[in-house]
Amino acid sequence: MLSRMHQKLGTAGFVISIIALIVALTGAAYAAGGLTAKQEKQVKKIAKKYAGKNGKAGPQGAKGDTGAKGDTGAKGDTGAKGDTGAPGAPGAPGAPGPEGSPWTAGGVLPSAETETGAWAVGPKAKTTLVSLSFNIPLEEAPENLYFVNEEGKEVFFNNSTFKNETRAVENCLGSAEEPSAPAGAVCVYAAQEFDIEVAPYEGFSEGFNAGGVHRYRSGAVFTYSMTENSQAYGTWAVTAE
Repeated sequence: MLSRMHQKLGTAGFVISIIALIVALTGAAYAAGGLTAKQEKQVKKIAKKYAGKNGKAGPQGAKGDTGAKGDTGAKGDTGAKGDTGAPGAPGAPGAPGPEGSPWTAGGVLPSAETETGAWAVGPKAKTTLVSLSFNIPLEEAPENLYFVNEEGKEVFFNNSTFKNETRAVENCLGSAEEPSAPAGAVCVYAAQEFDIEVAPYEGFSEGFNAGGVHRYRSGAVFTYSMTENSQAYGTWAVTAE
């Protein structure tokens, strides 16, 4: 009978039953004053010895459902700025660049290339010198300077009549709006001429007053004659040989 109870209740349950039986058998003593200290000590010792032994674990329960996702926590404070890193090592030198353009400072105007500018005279002088400054110097000074008036005619000095006259353009095929020049020459174009008395002179190779024209690698100068308080202005172009 005790064996059958042991199997049914397990060791822990069986021990508790025995303890209950002991208590029942000693009911008179319990009623009078409870278990003696010795009896209580023995009961605790027996319970402690057999507690949790030979019990059979029950089957594992089914896995519970996944819980709902919790709310996102509050954003933390920004951390302190880190120390500046040490400078990196210098990079390797780059490959040499291509050869510089001849248009750079110190160079000369390349062959067949053109540069342009503006000029003006007046209104107080009657005969004055007009200077043209080339931003990029030429390899050699231009050979000729030609002047085209506001009517689009080329001015020249007629050695037979000793007068400045005009003719159809022979050298300067541009205009005051779009100045151009043949290689080795300067072309001066008049955009406006007011009350002109004597037209300017042509290049150094022609004209009685050729001495009034001066040509340099970096510019040119020519004489311009007009009535007092007149004025004139326009553009110019020079092309390297």
